Amino acid sequence: MSTAIQDKKADNLDVTEELKSVKLIGFVLFIIIFALNITQRYLSNSLVSFVSFFEACLFLALLRAYIKSLNKFNYGFWGFSCLILFILLKSFIHFSLIETNSFALYLSILGLTLFAINSYVMSSPIYYPRVQWWEYDYKYRADLKISIELNDKSYKARLTDLRRNAASIEVFEHIHIGELGVLKLAYDDQDYTIPFQVKSSKVVIQGRPYRYGLKIIKKSDDLSKIKKIWSKNKNAKLRNKFKKP
Repeated sequence: MSTAIQDKKADNLDVTEELKSVKLIGFVLFIIIFALNITQRYLSNSLVSFVSFFEACLFLALLRAYIKSLNKFNYGFWGFSCLILFILLKSFIHFSLIETNSFALYLSILGLTLFAINSYVMSSPIYYPRVQWWEYDYKYRADLKISIELNDKSYKARLTDLRRNAASIEVFEHIHIGELGVLKLAYDDQDYTIPFQVKSSKVVIQGRPYRYGLKIIKKSDDLSKIKKIWSKNKNAKLRNKFKKP
């Protein structure tokens, strides 16, 4: 087995370890949805029916697609999440207004709470950065030219998202998950640095830069300044896009 393949498998293992809690909550969510469906069928005396069997198969297929999109950091994850939210809200409304049942109502509230926790965790730039994929012209995309230092080597990169003490970058160099490094930004004759640890990686398109999710290790004045520069740069590009020629 080649070293590259071994490294890739090791990276995937690290990512899986980081997402264990998220997957567990996702699995519990589907148990709650399944329990809510059974409760509703039981109360309507239609527990044993073709429709019930079809819905059970549908839930299993949705669970499989949900976990698969989560493993690959596919943005379809949010489409499945919206479907889960719709099912939970539907159950909450049904058991609170139409067919009152305390157990099912509390189960719906628990499901919505777990859903909110999972969505908040996964919306971090580490996993799902806010990438302007619709912006064809790169000069209007909200990113910054930066450099990163790893193992006494420096690489050119682009900062594509910066929120919640986490960041997303794109770089052609392959980096191992768990590595420590320093992000550097040169702006207006000033140098700003923030230390980070690589927490996730994704190949967006073959032949294009790798996308990495970074956890900012230490808060500093430089981090606050880079956030301000990031916001200023983003707004400037947006104004230029819609500026009349």
